[in-house]
Amino acid sequence: MKSRTQKSFKNAAFGLGGQGIEIILKVIGRTIFIKYLAVEYLGVNGLFGEILTVLSLAELGIGSAIGYALYKPLREDNTKRIAALMKLYQKAYVVIGILVGVVGAVLIPFLHYIVKDPGPVENDLIKIYIFYLFNTTISYFYSYKSTLLTADQKNYMVLTVKEICNISRTVFQVVVLVLFRNFYLYLAVESFFIFTNNFVVSKIVDKKYEYLKTQKNDEKLDKKSIKEIFVNIKALSITKISTILVNSSDNTIMSAVCGIVETGLYSNYVMFTTLINTILSQFFSSLYPSIGNLNAEGDTKKSRDVFDGINLFGFWLYSFASIGVFVLVNDVITVWIGNKYTLSLAVVTVISLNVYMRGMHNNIWLFKDSYGLFKYGQYMSIATALINIGLSIWFGKLWGVFGILLATAISRLFTNTWYDPLMLFKHGFKTSILRYYIEYIGYGIFAVCVALFTFKIAGLIQVNSVFSLVEKFLIVVLIPNIIYFFAFFKTKRFSYVKERVLSLIKK
Repeated sequence: MKSRTQKSFKNAAFGLGGQGIEIILKVIGRTIFIKYLAVEYLGVNGLFGEILTVLSLAELGIGSAIGYALYKPLREDNTKRIAALMKLYQKAYVVIGILVGVVGAVLIPFLHYIVKDPGPVENDLIKIYIFYLFNTTISYFYSYKSTLLTADQKNYMVLTVKEICNISRTVFQVVVLVLFRNFYLYLAVESFFIFTNNFVVSKIVDKKYEYLKTQKNDEKLDKKSIKEIFVNIKALSITKISTILVNSSDNTIMSAVCGIVETGLYSNYVMFTTLINTILSQFFSSLYPSIGNLNAEGDTKKSRDVFDGINLFGFWLYSFASIGVFVLVNDVITVWIGNKYTLSLAVVTVISLNVYMRGMHNNIWLFKDSYGLFKYGQYMSIATALINIGLSIWFGKLWGVFGILLATAISRLFTNTWYDPLMLFKHGFKTSILRYYIEYIGYGIFAVCVALFTFKIAGLIQVNSVFSLVEKFLIVVLIPNIIYFFAFFKTKRFSYVKERVLSLIKK
């Protein structure tokens, strides 16, 4: 029987392996996209993707609530309860899919108010939006089944299908752009592979958990269980709405305040930061079922030790990633498609800051949710969203793209950054938060110092070719990691992470 660590490692390995290939293909795909389509299509692509991400708030955290409710029956092999939960989940997602389609359609008459200066895509806005709406809506009718695999620590199956479909989709989209230069065919390919991904995962679940279909007398969920699930859904829905408004409102505000061209330029940076967040988040999401299983044992000291180890690892990964964005991203874009597509260093600085702040919160969310502490912090998330939107509009008018992104960092800093850890330590670990706050500030100061030192050294290389970019990249890889190694290698937390990794390699 595999340990929690082995299962987590397997889930992470499958995700990271696929993501590595997908990154290469996405860069190729974006290059072809820019070459064969106008820059306004880039802006529309980012904007409509964001609008429909906001629409997905209709899911209201049902997936997380059901996933949490599945841990115990999966451990006990209670197939009747699993089947009952999945039936509830299925009904909810059918309703949600219809709701998203209807609400999305209602927005159609307002598209011209959202998109400023659409240029050559003005006459195609509605048609393009309908494609995006369809892609979002169809996912709800099958995707709910993936939650069962994830809760059962078999997320590698979901990830394998997802990456195969993503890779195939990118290849076909490149072919379509080169041969036909047709954005509609490009979107049609995306629709096909979204459907294929959800359909295949659905069939895997049907085969692996046959009792979901064969069991006729499903257990009825008692009122207490249903009430608990809906209390969690309420809390998660508020948090999810707020999180989406923080993470997925920048493009919409940017389009309305700065124009679709600026949004298009920023979308290239979003592509890189999204890839970074997706890869690194893969590590944390793969741990979720194992951490949930660990916390269910009730040993808070052991959970805290694991938290400290993961927190150090998270700092190392995300500070390194944010330093990479800060030092390299403009050089990458210049070599890739030209310096006319770059944004100022001030914008890049706040982009890298947001990568770091969002990443450092992953470990908090991981443990807070696995403890089932959904109701704590839900209203603070609303404050984050409201502050973000208000400051984004105000700062956007003053400082453009830089102001909008700065507003996101400020709204996080003064709300969830300090409040969510407080709730985790108070209700989860049941211990003082003070040490964590001191460490968080210390980590931040340390990361800034390392970033400035790396920027200074790497700045000695003038990037004007792929070769010089590789040289600079190697410096960015070496300097932070060497500094971090010598800073942490004697610590208990580093030893914990090292022992886990070495143990997995041996096994």
